[in-house]
Amino acid sequence: MNWKPALVIICLLIAPEMVDAQQISPVSNPTGSTITVDTADFYNWQTPINPFLNSGTINITSAGTLSNQADSVSFAEVLNSGTINNSGIFDNARFGPDSFALFKNITGQINNQQGGQFQNAGSLISNGTFINNGGSTLINSSGGTFASSGTLTFHADS
Repeated sequence: MNWKPALVIICLLIAPEMVDAQQISPVSNPTGSTITVDTADFYNWQTPINPFLNSGTINITSAGTLSNQADSVSFAEVLNSGTINNSGIFDNARFGPDSFALFKNITGQINNQQGGQFQNAGSLISNGTFINNGGSTLINSSGGTFASSGTLTFHADS
């Protein structure tokens, strides 16, 4: 007997709020606008034809998680020319050999603040500024690529 489908249904009935993820919106964050990610269920699932464009500010609080995720056959892309302040988790993830998650910091600034985790299992390209402050973590997982022609600053833990 295959018990897995029944287990999934039971889990969804018991804890539906745990799977209530939300797409970051609007599809672009214009200059002067702010998106606050303060729960562990924000994600981006855009395509290279229609990537998420950040020209404003995204604040990821210590309770927040923002995932740029691609499943086994899809693409997810974030282009940043604004500011991302991360005190929670930013996860640039791909879930299969045919998927592609791209985070490109074009001219923007990423502040990985104390307590923040920036996790990369996709492609991370930074032509802007990436600051990894003391007490924060930058993780480039197996299969992930990190390329930079911009400014990388790493501060030691105090």
